[in-house]
Amino acid sequence: MTEQRGNTSAADIWADLPQAFRTTASGLGRDAWQDVYAGITPAEREWRAVRPFFMDRDHFEELGRVSDRLAHLVLLSCRRRARSAGELHDLLGGPVSGVSLLDRDAPLSEDLLAAGRPDVLYRDGIPLFVELNIGGALGATPEVDLIASRFHQAYSGAQGTDGVLLSTPPSPVKGRFDCIRSTLGAGDGDRVAIPVWEGHGAAGHAATQAAIEELALLCDGGRAAGLDTFAVPLDEVETDDAAVLHVAGRRIDAVLWLYVPSAQPDSPGMDALARASAAGTLRMHTPEATFLLTNKKTLGWLWEDLEHFEPQDAELIRRHVPRTRILAAHGPASDSLLADALGRQHELVLKPGGEYSGHGVVVGPAVTAEVWRRQLDRARADGGHVLQEYVEGDLAELDFVNTRNGEHRTAAVPYLLGPHLFDHRPCGMLVRHGVPDGAASVLSLSNGALLGSALLVERGRPAGIRS
Repeated sequence: MTEQRGNTSAADIWADLPQAFRTTASGLGRDAWQDVYAGITPAEREWRAVRPFFMDRDHFEELGRVSDRLAHLVLLSCRRRARSAGELHDLLGGPVSGVSLLDRDAPLSEDLLAAGRPDVLYRDGIPLFVELNIGGALGATPEVDLIASRFHQAYSGAQGTDGVLLSTPPSPVKGRFDCIRSTLGAGDGDRVAIPVWEGHGAAGHAATQAAIEELALLCDGGRAAGLDTFAVPLDEVETDDAAVLHVAGRRIDAVLWLYVPSAQPDSPGMDALARASAAGTLRMHTPEATFLLTNKKTLGWLWEDLEHFEPQDAELIRRHVPRTRILAAHGPASDSLLADALGRQHELVLKPGGEYSGHGVVVGPAVTAEVWRRQLDRARADGGHVLQEYVEGDLAELDFVNTRNGEHRTAAVPYLLGPHLFDHRPCGMLVRHGVPDGAASVLSLSNGALLGSALLVERGRPAGIRS
């Protein structure tokens, strides 16, 4: 893959763009940042970046191809070990309860790769895939779309400056609903429900309504794609005598599920979905089996299976996936791995296999030796963790504005990229990055990281900004 370009990583080529363009674009971004982030949650952030990332279009496409190939290799590793979703669930040590939507007899087919979004750090310009999130429970697609399109509009005054052409990545919102059409057979006018459960965020009816309101942009995107899309409290979902899903007496043709199913509490709404699943009437984007592929143990399997892959695929893993090993609960191999981990604390990250959003991640260089040992002991007893090579990622120099006092500051901050993939096609670019004086070791939105996006750059063609 593309690595360094001049002084900068292929993830963000801002520093390589002509000075005249950067001067004009900087002024436009500083004038427009409030409009760009209007309605983007969380709204109370102290800092906002006044520009997006600028990525070479070819690198964006290539990153998507590598993302998709690595997801395919994960599927192959799972198939070497299991014939069905149920066998894979048991092998991964998944929860006994809370998987009522899992079709245990479902084959591990290519259909499971319909949607995903990896987490990508860069080191010396080389993208490193620290997680492969496979499945449809992907947040922030409308926000990523909106930030990119608003910055693109703001930069209209910079169009053609020194031959720099800008475009937005393909819309992840449109990509998602195109994917729902193609994988679920949804057609014009079909009703697509997005269930929201009461425990999402703060408990209670008010929190559920707030979550529904936050999904308005996504629902608008679904309707623009010809699908009657709406968010609804989970417990308003029911089944009829034929186990067909309904809300308020009206049929639901498909379900867009944005949360990890096994994390949902028991409820009448979950019971209704389970009845539909058991009867074969549930069409859900994506099926619960996709979440099994996201388990970080599968990255360990990639490394275990190197000799089984074609040479070019094995090299792809070595180059772009940090070394990942499974910390089993028992056995000589586990003893050896634990001893190695104790001696190489500052080179490793401990991750629970089945968690998400940075939950439970312990970064070796960020904790004391005592904490590291204690966490390793707990992880080994659990048997569901992996140890991954620590990546000290590249930094991106961004301009920020303080939303409280108007101060402008330039700072080099860590970042994490996430190209959304729908139907194997990259759509949109989620960017999470740090803030001035920030010290978070895990770049998650819940841990203080900022949400951003990217614009695509093409140079040396006729002047103008492509839409």
